[in-house]
Amino acid sequence: MSTPKISIVICTRNRAELLDKAIAGVYYQELINKHYELIIVDNNSSDNTKKVIDKWCYKFSHFKYLFVKKIGLPYARNAGWKSAQSEVIIYLDDDAIPDDNWLKNILITYKTYWNIEKCIAVGGGVRQYLLDGLIFPDWLPEKLKDYLTRLDYGSKSRVLEKNEQLVGANFSVPKIVLEKIGGFNENLYNYYGDERWIEEKIKSMGGFLVYSGDSFVKHAISSDRLTKEWFLNRFVLEGKVTQRSRTILRNDSTLRVILRLLKNIIMYFYYLFNKLKENEGDAQNYFLIVCNLAFLKGSVFDLFSTIKRRFTIWC
Repeated sequence: MSTPKISIVICTRNRAELLDKAIAGVYYQELINKHYELIIVDNNSSDNTKKVIDKWCYKFSHFKYLFVKKIGLPYARNAGWKSAQSEVIIYLDDDAIPDDNWLKNILITYKTYWNIEKCIAVGGGVRQYLLDGLIFPDWLPEKLKDYLTRLDYGSKSRVLEKNEQLVGANFSVPKIVLEKIGGFNENLYNYYGDERWIEEKIKSMGGFLVYSGDSFVKHAISSDRLTKEWFLNRFVLEGKVTQRSRTILRNDSTLRVILRLLKNIIMYFYYLFNKLKENEGDAQNYFLIVCNLAFLKGSVFDLFSTIKRRFTIWC
């Protein structure tokens, strides 16, 4: 397969300063032939985002600006790929800075693993950097740092195992695959993990996910994400989206949804009355259990809402 033409899509909302760094990282890629398209999707920003875009737009031979009024990452991502002119859509977060060889290594990975008959998604590693001299708080366990967007499967490109995932900060899909799937699911909650929907759909269609070794980006961590409130809100959403996605992907019957609801309620009270007490003297493990409770809370909320909605329709 010849090297694919590519479209880089950056969806952004009120992160003008970080967006400037992301665009600069794309502009200075180490590519002999810089025949790629950059699409900036402005998801109803109210800061200086447009000024940053105006600064860069004339420096690219293929540049497109889209304004999407309806707030939500799935809406922005769908607008981006639908307007793209290339074979492969690469999503870069607006608070991420790509390594100089980021695009080159993604292209090599596609040349190795993809042909038009395969459903595939390709992603690379994500390293973290703290803004403004921030440090990680003492209560934050190492395991939870992954939820601030971090991914490293090593320097070798490979097909991922069944239980491994890519992340949206450094994520790409052929346009033809997005067309088959129908794009990002706009019926899920307004959530930043919507690439998981694409990944699960690809797997259900017999496709696979590929990790592109040495294709890294650096992802910013701001002060608002280093709070307990942020993590708890994140885990509630995680629970909601996980259950909603499972229900839709597997076309679960109402009985199956009820059984999942009962299971999650039992788990919630188990963690509440047993696990919390066991970890009272360990601040990090205690907060990890609290986050698990938040996940279960979100799960219960979505499953109950699904059951209620179905009974309302029947009645």
